[in-house]
Amino acid sequence: MILFASPLWAQDVRRFLLLVDYIGSDYAAAVKDGAVVNPDEYQEMQAFIADATSLFDSLTTSQAGSAEAELIRLRLQRLRDLIENRAEPSDVAALAKEIKDATVTAYQVTTFPLSSPSLERGKTLYHENCAACHGVDGRAQTPLARGLKPPPTNFRDASVMENLSPFKAFNVLSFGITGTAMASFDALSEEDRWHLAFYPFTLRFSRGDADRGRGLWREGLSQELRDLKVLSSLSDGDLLERLTGAGIAAPDERQSVLAFLRTDLTKEPGLAPLPYAMASVGKSIDLVRAGKVEEAYQVLLEGYLEGFELAEPELQASQPERMVRIERMFLTTRRALKDKDETKSLALLEELRAQLEQAQSEMIEGAPSPYVSFVNSFIIILREGMEAALIVAAILAFLRSTGQPTAVTYVHLGWIGAIVASLATWVIAEFLIAVSGSNRELIEGIASLAAAAALFYVSYWLLAKLEAKKWADYIRSKIQTALSTGHMTAMAGVAFLAVYREGFETVLFYQALIIQSGSQQAYVWLGFILGLAVLAVVVYAIFKLGLKVPLRYFFGLTSGLLYALAIVLAGEGVYRLQQVALLHETPVDLTPVPTLGIYPNAEGLLIQAVMVLLFLGSLLWFLVLAPKRGLSPNRS
Repeated sequence: MILFASPLWAQDVRRFLLLVDYIGSDYAAAVKDGAVVNPDEYQEMQAFIADATSLFDSLTTSQAGSAEAELIRLRLQRLRDLIENRAEPSDVAALAKEIKDATVTAYQVTTFPLSSPSLERGKTLYHENCAACHGVDGRAQTPLARGLKPPPTNFRDASVMENLSPFKAFNVLSFGITGTAMASFDALSEEDRWHLAFYPFTLRFSRGDADRGRGLWREGLSQELRDLKVLSSLSDGDLLERLTGAGIAAPDERQSVLAFLRTDLTKEPGLAPLPYAMASVGKSIDLVRAGKVEEAYQVLLEGYLEGFELAEPELQASQPERMVRIERMFLTTRRALKDKDETKSLALLEELRAQLEQAQSEMIEGAPSPYVSFVNSFIIILREGMEAALIVAAILAFLRSTGQPTAVTYVHLGWIGAIVASLATWVIAEFLIAVSGSNRELIEGIASLAAAAALFYVSYWLLAKLEAKKWADYIRSKIQTALSTGHMTAMAGVAFLAVYREGFETVLFYQALIIQSGSQQAYVWLGFILGLAVLAVVVYAIFKLGLKVPLRYFFGLTSGLLYALAIVLAGEGVYRLQQVALLHETPVDLTPVPTLGIYPNAEGLLIQAVMVLLFLGSLLWFLVLAPKRGLSPNRS
């Protein structure tokens, strides 16, 4: 039996680990050769082991028959006896480590951050919260430190750092240390506490030490040592032992590699997305059994967004049907939790966990077929670029035919400015996406709905311009309006707005496409580059041919394609926002067809049905009713 630390227990489990960890590292300052050398420290060790024993008893009251709990309890009693008998510090440290490791395993405690810590952020937090006592350089030689007893930790002392790990530092920041000036910093977010916990380990190393260590690093040393899961739980002394075992004999070389490991945290944490999702499902099961259904809902939602969502590209490549099934199960299970149906929720959670475990066991390497991402990207840039080129070509042809060569220069300035503005929009959009990267589903949902709205409008506009005469009338009216103002700069405005509208839509569509493509982004860019090359040839031909392109067929086909894509994106956008619980979901009995944006929810299907009816109504009006009545469709 494995004891799983639910959110209600997690803080007490970590507090227990802090006490045991503290005993293991600080007992050496109290006892030496069987004699007490520091009575205050020794009394503190006695108090800490008593607190740890009491805390553990309260944790395991409902699991008294657990073999893991009983083993930890026996080791805890042995640790108390060693302290009372003033045993050797090495024996106390070894037993404390056994208790810590057994507790982490039994309670499945997360001993590392879920994202790479920022040492820059850690430095800022350190200067704001810690430098007054520990010193900017970490030596703890400040006026305030001199008046404290016991003194603050000296982070430049190798003997201290040999027994300190970032996980221990995180727990100290979370709970503080009783009887010392070290207060709890639980007011900081958990993420900030992890940033701060890693930073002191960099203070005794220079940039030169880290650079030398990077040069000494060998792939054969095992990438495990660069895993945050390992770096977080190991002290500097533990890491030096690992490096010795890896064959780095020279002490100065080991120190340099240690400097590199502590100052380069670019490797992602060890808990992969699917295991993270499975752990969240397990926590949710425990919470439901404890009657904490609302907490289970939040934990499961986090497991989907921070776990399964990140694994979707790989699953789509190897197990597409299972990926769709699991994604649907997350939504169904959350709905059961929201309805507070505990029996149904437990059954769904168990089934969901089994599916995730099966997916993990069958996970294979490989990338999904690149054709879909490539073709979509190719078509978007070609289609939008052709539309913009046709507008500019029409304007230029009209100006030349009406003897307005002066205005041509302004038109060129307008469309060039629109391209520059579109590129700037792209950069801004990419920056916003980077800032909001943790909300992938939210961005995807909003971008899909925004793209659907833009596509729907453009398709309607194109449908209204099916007749070449209407198209020519539209262009002529816009140009004549600009010319009548007496300002040639107005022509630049016409070209700018016409092209920028297409450029803005292109940015919007690629924003959604890049998010959705996952590991296929290279093919998105390949499609973009090749589409741009073909577009250049097509634009050249359009400018040479003028308006000899069969506009009726071009705009008719384009309008139909845009309507279809808008309907797909609308269904996708609604579904994504339901996944992050921002939209209510009314389930219907229907097999999902993700390729067409069809999902078994009434909200998405209703929006798509309305869009289809509007499309059919538009066709009826523009192709049948309006011509019969001699009416001119809206040209705006």
